[in-house]
Amino acid sequence: MSSEHGLIFRGRIYRQVKIRGYRVELLEVENALRVAAETDTVAAIPWPIDDGGLGRNLVGFVAGSQKSTREIIARCRDALASYMVPSRIHRITDWPLNANGKTD
Repeated sequence: MSSEHGLIFRGRIYRQVKIRGYRVELLEVENALRVAAETDTVAAIPWPIDDGGLGRNLVGFVAGSQKSTREIIARCRDALASYMVPSRIHRITDWPLNANGKTD
């Protein structure tokens, strides 16, 4: 970025998606997953994606949790609106990390 241009606005940076017409903050879903699964290693993504590019549901990914999938989803139902609850939970044993130990 050259200093001759001054301030350059590159748009918003957020992790908001639309699920069945509702705006969903993925960080909110991931926070509920962390609490429900009792682990910090979680992620949520919209899936499947419809022909219009919008997610129909959310899928959760969890590593290092002793809670059952059923328990995790039930606790998410208690904390989130129905359209925000992951429809599936995938267990990940080898979480992809970069050289600095952060999620890749």
